[in-house]
Amino acid sequence: MRPLALLALLAVLAACGPPPWPGQSLVGYPGLREEVRRVYERDATERSYSCLRPRLLGIYRAEIVERDGDLMTVQVRYAWRDEVSDDDPPFVGCQGTGERAFVVDVSGEVARVVGMSGEQRLPPRG
Repeated sequence: MRPLALLALLAVLAACGPPPWPGQSLVGYPGLREEVRRVYERDATERSYSCLRPRLLGIYRAEIVERDGDLMTVQVRYAWRDEVSDDDPPFVGCQGTGERAFVVDVSGEVARVVGMSGEQRLPPRG
C-alpha cells in the first residue's frame, strides 16, 4: 500500500473514534480484544525487526480458524503504527496493516493468548 493511501486510511479510522478495547469481545470472548492488544504490543515487531514497538490501532477482522480442545487459533487482521522506531518522516516507515495467528486458551474464566505468529522480540535471557 502506498504511504499516502495508508495515511488516508488511518486518518479515516482515527476519525471514527478510539478503538473499543476494554471489555470488548473478539470472536465472542469478552476481553479477548484487549488480551490480543496486550500480547501484540508486548511482543510483536514489524517490518523485518525495523519497527520494534508497534501499537495496535484497530482490528479489522478476526476469525477462529482452528479449535483443539481448550485451544483455538484466531486469525487477526489489524492496523499498527510504531511512533518510537519511525525514523522516516512521521508515520511513513513504521505503520501498516498485518495479519497474525493468535493461539488462545479458553479453559479458564477468561480467554488468554498463549502464542502469536509473526516477528517477535526475544524474551530477556536470564
